[in-house]
Amino acid sequence: MSGQLGKITIAVLLASLAAVLSSLVSQAVYVVDYQESAFEIEGVDEDDVDLAALRRDWPQALGDRRDRAELISYMSELEPDEDEHAEGGEAEGPEPAVPLNQRLAQADLARGEQLSAQCQACHSIEEGGAVRLGPTLYGVTGRAVGGYEGFEYSDVMAGHGGDWTLEELDTFLADPMGTMPGTRMIYVGGPQQQDRADVIAYLNTITNTPQPMPEREEAEEDEDEE
Repeated sequence: MSGQLGKITIAVLLASLAAVLSSLVSQAVYVVDYQESAFEIEGVDEDDVDLAALRRDWPQALGDRRDRAELISYMSELEPDEDEHAEGGEAEGPEPAVPLNQRLAQADLARGEQLSAQCQACHSIEEGGAVRLGPTLYGVTGRAVGGYEGFEYSDVMAGHGGDWTLEELDTFLADPMGTMPGTRMIYVGGPQQQDRADVIAYLNTITNTPQPMPEREEAEEDEDEE
């Protein structure tokens, strides 16, 4: 009996020794040299990136809300053009302009609410919501441009004047930086006309003072007159 125990003990010791040796050999063969800072590129003066910290902290290592919002904005520019043919043909021409009244009359509020999720990277939408990178969007329709108390606007936004009418919102959301050069709004803009109308129609429901919305019949009359 004692002889069998001795053999078992020896076998266990040999297996343990083999495992240790195997680990040492694998570490010697497969060496991963993690750089603690970014590779230096000639002519680039950017600060080094601590890759070790990125490995430890990802995705929190993205930084503050502005960093994340800029990433969202950048990623939106990488989305494929829906107008391109599936087989790689040339893109179609610009979308024909559709009057805002017509688009608002057929707006899809559920889709507008879904699309507004992009806005919430920088804005709250609840009544009395916190100020983030931008002021809350609750009550934005009809509000004075640059007039949300407690938020520090860019000079161009603060000095714009007027109110956020439905038409003004449509123009601005199509190309914020083109409409108001110097704005700190980092959203690249929504080229899809109906998407903008859906979002605006939804925003017009989260306010105590909604702006008048066109009826479908009124929008059709406007279309016939053009």
